Amino acid sequence: MGRTLMVRGARTGRVALAAVLVALSGCFWQQPGAGPGHTGHNPHETRLGEWSAVGGAWSVQLDGPVGDPVTSGAGVHVAAGRTAYGFDVFSGDELWRHEEAAPMALLPPIAHGDQVVVNRWNPTATEATDPSGADAARFLDAATGAVEDEVEGTFLGWRGSRALLRTVNHMRLGRPMFAVWAEGLHVRDLPSGDEVCCSGLSGLNAGGPTATPPPPPPLTLGSEWIVESGPGVVDVAVPAQLPANGLRGYPIEGAAPCPIPTVALCPAWALPFDGTTSTVPVLDDAETTAYVGTDAGTLYAVDLATHTVRWSKAVGSAITAPPALRVDVLYVPTASGDLVVLDAGTGGEVARWPGTGSALTVQPAVTGAGLVITGDADGTVAGFARCRPGQPFCLPTWTIEFGSPITGAPAVSNGMIHVGTEDGRLFTLTSRGSVGS
Repeated sequence: MGRTLMVRGARTGRVALAAVLVALSGCFWQQPGAGPGHTGHNPHETRLGEWSAVGGAWSVQLDGPVGDPVTSGAGVHVAAGRTAYGFDVFSGDELWRHEEAAPMALLPPIAHGDQVVVNRWNPTATEATDPSGADAARFLDAATGAVEDEVEGTFLGWRGSRALLRTVNHMRLGRPMFAVWAEGLHVRDLPSGDEVCCSGLSGLNAGGPTATPPPPPPLTLGSEWIVESGPGVVDVAVPAQLPANGLRGYPIEGAAPCPIPTVALCPAWALPFDGTTSTVPVLDDAETTAYVGTDAGTLYAVDLATHTVRWSKAVGSAITAPPALRVDVLYVPTASGDLVVLDAGTGGEVARWPGTGSALTVQPAVTGAGLVITGDADGTVAGFARCRPGQPFCLPTWTIEFGSPITGAPAVSNGMIHVGTEDGRLFTLTSRGSVGS
């Protein structure tokens, strides 16, 4: 599995700084979706309040579409094309860049303490260019970009002292038609690098010797479960079925192989959904419920204790990104451009913004003061100050036009909003008005 996964195992001189940054980590937007539950909510961000108007603080032009930004004590970090960057959060000055050679691609970075994890993978690999051991998570110093550690696989998120990784390896089961990509899920303790889970593979993706590896599935790490959505097993009694859209859970404690002759790791429970694809599962803070949207336009709330659908709600259009969750309110982005506001406990619709007809392309962000920020395919970023129960009209307080589809979901921290565009620009907005380009 490559080198031992440890955070700053050899750099004891920075332990005190790392401890301070971890203590302050709640102020930052460290993972896509803010925290381990992917709620899109930063409860500590209260500077962007109900009546905030925003302006441009700074922007930079990068190479390729910009993915989801994250923030740390050192700055703001993004990936565009095959390059990851670190920027000073106030000035926009480039702190560092880390580039991977073709044909590697990068996933959005993840911040952890005073490090940034950059994930590389090969989306064009075939059996002849098997990337086994080449997909890697590289741990960089958040301030300098210096590579400090590397492990096999992609680092998909962390919760507390545990990290979720995924490995992809090519396997041949006898004949060419049985050439498959095997996906492995791993939960590791960050300080020690010890494997906590799992004992097998999460699935086998057939396709022959020329098939390319599948992209990372929508996964969320909980305290007890790895929760996965999208195509896969939807009936644990028939694990050899063709993949179908749904939700499934792999227990961190006691994960076991399927009860048939296969190397695949079976989920402990699974539920079928409508449609063909699903959004990343959003877990509430208590980890009692997972919220998932589908391309058929249904938002599901699944009870994680009973593994049953608590409620489902048709919102009238495909759900294009995970909903944001603030306490007991869900903000659901749709392909029609509607921002649909649902009661998280019942699924009842409490507000809706009809939008302009342009699809909402990214997960909304919600501040601790209740400001909701969206991005759409026309390049509009909008802020909603009263999009909540009791305010059914749900009109935006402000909008800003960027002229290119929003591809990097808004990240809010330190009184700023960071967003990325398809034409390669990273924008930072602030309630203090325009202070630069």
